[in-house]
Order: sequence, then C-alpha cells, then structure tokens
Amino acid sequence: MDVVSLLGIVGIAVSGFLYASPFPSVVTAARKRDNSHLNNKLLFCLLLNCSMWVCYGFRKNDHFIYGLNLFGMAVSVGFAAVYHKLNHSSSSSWLTFLLYYCAIPAACFVLFLLVVPLTIVGVVTCAFNCLMFVSTLATMRRAIETANKRLLPLAVALGSVAAGSVWTVYGILIGDIFVIVPNALGVVLGVLQLVVLTRLTCLVKSKSRRTVSMRSITVVPIAPLKDSSKPIVTVTNQCEQP
Repeated sequence: MDVVSLLGIVGIAVSGFLYASPFPSVVTAARKRDNSHLNNKLLFCLLLNCSMWVCYGFRKNDHFIYGLNLFGMAVSVGFAAVYHKLNHSSSSSWLTFLLYYCAIPAACFVLFLLVVPLTIVGVVTCAFNCLMFVSTLATMRRAIETANKRLLPLAVALGSVAAGSVWTVYGILIGDIFVIVPNALGVVLGVLQLVVLTRLTCLVKSKSRRTVSMRSITVVPIAPLKDSSKPIVTVTNQCEQP
C-alpha cells in the first residue's frame, strides 16, 4: 500500500467521524421530539457540498474522495429526514423534502458530471467548501459572546485539524490544488477553534474561582451599641486572592 492510499483511508476514517458526529444530538432530538439542536440549513449545505465533491471525485477517478462524500450525503439526508419528521408529517411536506434533498443534488450531478468542465467543477466545489468552513467563524463568535464552550466541541475541533491535515497532505501528494486549499483552511480554522476553546475554558475556571471566593465570605455579628438599635456587622474574606 502506497502513502497516498494510506492517507486516503485515514482521511475517510477521520472525516467519516466528523460527518457522523451529530448522531448523538439527532438521537436525543428524536427521543425528546425537540429539533432545536439541529440546523436544517447546515445539513442542506453539507449535502450540496458532498454532492459537489462526489462529482469531482468521479471526474478525477478518485475513489477516496467520492467514497467519503457519498457517505456524507447519506448521513446528511438521514439527519435531515429526522429533522423534517419532527417538524412535519403531511405528504405534501415530504414532497418538498424530496425536492430539496433529492432533486437538487440530482441536478447538481447532471450539471457537474455531464455539462460543466472539470476545472469549473473544482473551482466551484473548492469555493463552496471554503464558505462552509468560514461559516464556523459565526459559531466561534457566538461562543465568545456567550462564553459558552459547548458550542465548540473539543472532539470536533481536533477532528477538523486531523482531517484537514490528512487531506492537505493527500492533495499535495496528488498535486490537486482544489483539495489542498479548502483543507488547509480547515486546519487553520480548527486550530483557531482550539485556541478559542482553551481561552473559554480558562475564563470559565476563573469565574468559578471567583464564585467560590464570594461564597467563602462570612458575616460576623457584633453586639449592638447602646445608642444603636441595629447590630454592627463586620465582613471578613477568608479566601486567598485569585
């Protein structure tokens, strides 16, 4: 087995984990019948992105690229079906679902496989993938504003760095700029997520220490003076300075 094939297999394993990472949230949503943790627009964009990469992989005869993204398509359609089931139940709504999640990707296949030149397919696919990666900046901003590190799961951030690194090296070895650019950007954004996550973790720990410090303050009452009807109270801080 050569290095390129080995990287392709590792890339499929790591990226497959990322595609399947929303599975616990989907299961929880199905059990509680609450889809507030699912993003239908993001799932649709993921489906389009995977559809484009499947077309590009077929045109390049790269079974690692189209194999991985066929799996991504299946996962995104499955997750979207759960989301749709929680929102709608009528037959007409399912026709709309089929239009979005079947007809549009099918049209993408026809255009990108039979009509559009390979170079244009690569440019469009690369650009769309980069836009999806950049959209994570909005999530990072929301995590910083709300000081909520749960918006940036550690496993996903590490997986993004690992997958991006593998596919970047893969793209370099096969000499494909359209594979290199989006995955190199994914590595940069993944590292940025880790930096933000580390900062938020330190911030949460600092707030926790301050809360403990406030709780350790004791109030010691002293006998009231003759000329006062209220006791004098002294406050002592028994904790160390943070």
